[in-house]
Amino acid sequence: MLNANEVGNSATLNIENAISDKNNVNSGNKPFAGLVSVIIPVFNAGDAIRACVESVTKQTYNNVQLILVDDGSTDGSGRICDELAERLNGRYADHKSNGQSEDNWSYRQYGDYQLNGQVGDDHSSISEEVFEDDQRENNRISITVIHTDNNGVSAARNAGLKAAEGDWITFIDADDIVKDDYLEKLVSAVNAFKAPISSKDPAITDHKAHPLMMVTMTDRIAPDTDMSGYYYIEHGVLNEDSHVWGKLYNKKEVDACLGTGWFPIGLSIGEDMLMLLEMAAKMENKKVFRSIPAGSYVYTENEQGAMLKPYKPSYLDQITCWDRAEEVLEPCKGHISDYVYVRLAEIQIMSALLVAGKIAVSSKVDDYSDAINIIKRALRHALKRNGAFASLSAGYKIKTIIFRLSPSLYLNMYGRWKS
Repeated sequence: MLNANEVGNSATLNIENAISDKNNVNSGNKPFAGLVSVIIPVFNAGDAIRACVESVTKQTYNNVQLILVDDGSTDGSGRICDELAERLNGRYADHKSNGQSEDNWSYRQYGDYQLNGQVGDDHSSISEEVFEDDQRENNRISITVIHTDNNGVSAARNAGLKAAEGDWITFIDADDIVKDDYLEKLVSAVNAFKAPISSKDPAITDHKAHPLMMVTMTDRIAPDTDMSGYYYIEHGVLNEDSHVWGKLYNKKEVDACLGTGWFPIGLSIGEDMLMLLEMAAKMENKKVFRSIPAGSYVYTENEQGAMLKPYKPSYLDQITCWDRAEEVLEPCKGHISDYVYVRLAEIQIMSALLVAGKIAVSSKVDDYSDAINIIKRALRHALKRNGAFASLSAGYKIKTIIFRLSPSLYLNMYGRWKS
């Protein structure tokens, strides 16, 4: 964003404006109206995937590629994805191997099928009228379905990225829905963005615009804020805007930043936070992130979600992901406030105690000694950060003290309280 205050040379402003217009891929002269790829990883989401897909078909933005990645579902979700794709694509399916298995099908648009986005009142199925009624003439959608083995959500999203043909990418979880204006609001933010350039000094010839990399739909940041990577770390990722959904990503720019596999493989928790954190850290002071008001993404609390179940070893990823976050943030020292590192230590403490809570409500016959040692080490490490303990709420301070004095006492007390 240009700040003309205290700029005395009008030629400088003219140069900057010309360069900004030339390099701004979102210039008002050519507003983006191209293909947006919507990636939905699907794992045992049979009860919800129909409503999720329906919400995408009702978008007021009219150029959409929907990619459903069946991550080895065992509840029939894969079959439902195939049925939805066959219907939405006009019952035209082109059998195509994607290198995963012989059973993979990739569904493509055949003609410009017109959708009106209507379904049965119970959301249990998408009716034939959806595909025969042309009331919403401009709402077109194609679906690609990918079937893979169960390799986790990171691998599923990465597989979706390989199939994505859109210039911009958004992710939706299979048990969530989006309002009709979800994509339109995100794309409008792309078109409203003016890429800032690197220098206002006319003596410097290497004027470079920084294209918009991501739009985030959030209530954690003031609306219509253009943010640097460092700013987004502090006010976004470490301020609860650490989920991958509810955002629009510039595929070309993120590929250049992170490579074509955006999400770290092997983590079942925190993979989206790490992706956002690494991207923001690499962007440093470049203002390539933009915020818009929340409200068009409808998150559904999953009662069977990972962190709502009793302990299993993969829940240690809750500790691992924040350890990795600390490694990503280490090179940022001196560029972001000390508060960021205190906040990180606070999150590390809460995450360790969250895992302890899972152990407390789990079977008493299993041996959790290795996990308890990892929790103890995580707490010791985080508490070395000046200000970390003081930043905790009263409840977490008490929990931390009790666990450090006696893990067994903490687990017994917490288990009784929860039961």
